Amino acid sequence: MNTLSMLALVSMMVYLGLCAMVLVRDPRSGLNRVFATLCLAYAIWCFGFMFMYSGNSREDCWAWDRVASLGWAFFPALALHSCLLLGRRDRWLARPWAFVLLYLPGLVMFTRYQLFDLGTDIDYLRLPLGWTPVMDNILPWFVYFECYLFLFLATALWVLVNWARTAVLVSERRQAWALVTTCVTAFGLGFLIDSFAEDVVGNRLPPMAPILGVIWAGGIAYSMTRHRLMVLSPASASGQILESVRDLLLLVDRDERIVDASPQALMALGFERGELVGGGLGRILGGEDNARKALQSTRDVDMGAFPLELSWVRKDGRELPVWLWGSPIVDRDGDWIGAVLVGRDLSEQRRVEDELVRACGVESIGLLAGGIAHDFNNLMTAVIGNLELAREASTGNATVRDRLDEAGQAADQARQLAQRLLSFYRGRAPDRREVDLGRVVKEASSVALRGSRAQLQIRVAPGLRMVLADEAQLVQVLHNLLINGRQAMPEGGTISIEVSNCGDASRSPEGCPGLPAGEYVCLSVRDEGPGIPAEVLSRIFEPFFTTKATGTGLGLPSSRSIVRRHGGDIVVVPGSGRGCTFRVFLPAA
Repeated sequence: MNTLSMLALVSMMVYLGLCAMVLVRDPRSGLNRVFATLCLAYAIWCFGFMFMYSGNSREDCWAWDRVASLGWAFFPALALHSCLLLGRRDRWLARPWAFVLLYLPGLVMFTRYQLFDLGTDIDYLRLPLGWTPVMDNILPWFVYFECYLFLFLATALWVLVNWARTAVLVSERRQAWALVTTCVTAFGLGFLIDSFAEDVVGNRLPPMAPILGVIWAGGIAYSMTRHRLMVLSPASASGQILESVRDLLLLVDRDERIVDASPQALMALGFERGELVGGGLGRILGGEDNARKALQSTRDVDMGAFPLELSWVRKDGRELPVWLWGSPIVDRDGDWIGAVLVGRDLSEQRRVEDELVRACGVESIGLLAGGIAHDFNNLMTAVIGNLELAREASTGNATVRDRLDEAGQAADQARQLAQRLLSFYRGRAPDRREVDLGRVVKEASSVALRGSRAQLQIRVAPGLRMVLADEAQLVQVLHNLLINGRQAMPEGGTISIEVSNCGDASRSPEGCPGLPAGEYVCLSVRDEGPGIPAEVLSRIFEPFFTTKATGTGLGLPSSRSIVRRHGGDIVVVPGSGRGCTFRVFLPAA
C-alpha cells in the first residue's frame, strides 16, 4: 500500500467518524442525516481510490474505480443539498421534482460509468504515486461531469456566501464564512495540484479530490459542533430535561417552528412526535398572532407578560386550558435563537373549581331548602289535619269524601318530598354494618323494575368482599340507578348489573383515580337506552337538574351524597353510541 493509499485510508476513517458523530448527536435532524450521507459518499470514494492507487493491474483499478464512482458521482448533489439546508434554503426542496433535479445528474453519470469498457472507453496509467484514470476516449462524459460538478459546487458556494452576507446573528455569520473558507481552500488546493504539481514535483499526480475533501467536511462539522446553530437540537439545548419535566414543555426556534416537545406535551395534545415537531407554533396556540406574542415576550425578556392563560388546541380540535411561561434561549454572543415554552395543564384545576362552585351552590341551596322545607312541613301538617277533620265531617257525601282522600294523598306526598329534601341536604350518618353487596343486589333489584318491560341480568363475582355500609341507603342508591335505567328504555331492553372487587393497597380503583388507594367493591349498572348527551353529562349530579317531565332531579344527587358519606364515589361512563354505565365504588370492610 503506497503513500496515497494510506492517505485515502486515513481520510476514509475521518469521514466515517464525522458520519457517526452527527448521527449520534441528533439522528432526527434532516441536516445531520444529509451531512452523514455526504460523509459516507466521501468514505466510499476514498475506499475505492485506496485500492485503485495501489492496484496490481488495470483490471483491478477499473473494478475499484467503479466502486468509488458511487461516491464521486453523487458527491456534488449531496454537497449542494447540505448547503441548502445550512443556508436555510430548504424551501427550494419543497417539491418532489426538486429532488429529482438534484440527484438525477449523478444517477446518470453513475449508471453510464458502469457501462464503460476497459481499454476502449477508459484506461489507466501507472504513475510513481499510483494509478490514475485516462479519460481521453470518453471526453464528452468527462466534460458532462465537470460541468455538473462546477455548476453544483458553484451554487453551493453562492448559497453559503449569500447566507454569510444576510445572516442577522453574529455566530451565523462566523459559521457561514468558515464554511466558505474551507470550501474555497479544499477546491483551490485541488485545482493547484492538478495544474501545477507536475511542474513542482516533476511528476503528474493521481486525483486527490477525496483526500482534500476532508478540509471542507471538517469545516461543516466544525460549524455544526462548535456553534450548534444549524438546527436547534434537543440534544444540545435541553438534553434530558424534556424527558423529566412534568409540565408541557416545547422547544421553539426563532422561525416559530417547534423543534421538540416533552412526552407530557405530546400526550396532552394528542400528537405523535413526528406530527408536532417541525410544525408551526400557531397550530397549537390558536393562531400565528398568539404564537408571535408569546415568542416576542421571551425575545424582549418581558417576564412580566407571563404567565399567560391560553387555550392550546389539541389534535382532535378540543381546547386545553394552559398557564404558559416562557424563557429565551441565547447563544454565546447573546443573540436570541429560540425559546422554551412551559405550559401547566389547567384541566384538573378547572374541574376542581367547577366542583367547588357546585358544592358552594349545593350548600347555599341546602340552607335555603332546609328553612323552606321546615316551614313547609309545618304548614302541611296543618293542611293534612284539616283534611282529616273535613273527611270525617263529610260522611254523607261520597264525592266530596273521594276528593278529600285525593287531596290528603297529595299533601302526604308533598310532606314526604320535604322530608327527602331535608334528609339529602342535612345528611344522615349511615348506620354501617358488614353487608354482602351481592346479596343486596339480588334481593332488591327486581322490586325497582316491577311492572316495566326491562329485563335484568345480574353477575356477582366470586370471592366478593364485604362492605361496611348502611343497607337501607344502599338499596336506595340501587333503586335510583335502576329507575333511571328503566326510564331510559320505555320500550324495554336489558339492564346489566355487575358486582366485583377492584383496587388494592397500592393503587386507586380503575376508573376512579380520585379515591385513595385501597380495596373496594364496584357496583356497575348498565342500560341500553339512547345514552346521555354530552351537554347533559356534566350536570347529571346537580340537584334539581332533570330532563324528565315528571322528575325531581334528586335521585342521582342523593345517590352520590350517600355513596360519598360511605367513603366511596359514583361515576358515569357514557357508552359508545348507546347506553351508559354508572359505577359505584364502596370501600371494602
